[in-house]
Amino acid sequence: AIASLSHHGPVAEVLIANRVQYPEAFTDGRAPQEINPKSQASEESAALWKYIKTWLHVNMQTTKHVIMQTERIIANGQSNRP
Repeated sequence: AIASLSHHGPVAEVLIANRVQYPEAFTDGRAPQEINPKSQASEESAALWKYIKTWLHVNMQTTKHVIMQTERIIANGQSNRP
């Protein structure tokens, strides 16, 4: 499934297993870390969040760079528009 999904965009390298801790935590709106901070579910959730934060940071930096370049081009009158 990971290989198939990766053809459509980035896929987290973190696997979330079907664990009892997830439904236990979700029944009252909590995360696995709040039930048992040392459980495997907690480790999986933390790893997924770390991956997401890293991915967002990289993409925000790229977007910021592109915006700054575009603003410089527009300010210098170097737009390709007629």
